[in-house]
Amino acid sequence: MPDRLFDSKSVSSYAYFGASIYSVADGTVVEVQDNRAEETPGAAPPCGQTVATALGNYVIADIGTGHFALYPHLQKRGIAVKAG
Repeated sequence: MPDRLFDSKSVSSYAYFGASIYSVADGTVVEVQDNRAEETPGAAPPCGQTVATALGNYVIADIGTGHFALYPHLQKRGIAVKAG
């Protein structure tokens, strides 16, 4: 029996919430966004959302030879890396 009931409208109910994220390759972090509010799963995006804000909290890493890795929809204030 689970320790708690699953609430599909709460991000903390999902198994991956709070999980560690690892880069697919060595590289340099070029951009970080870490202060956007988490969105409710299954809800419509907030009014006024743009392509720039649709990624939520994210990290972009330059992994070389013109390739970049994007890690979107991360936990607010949960990113441990900085650009550079």
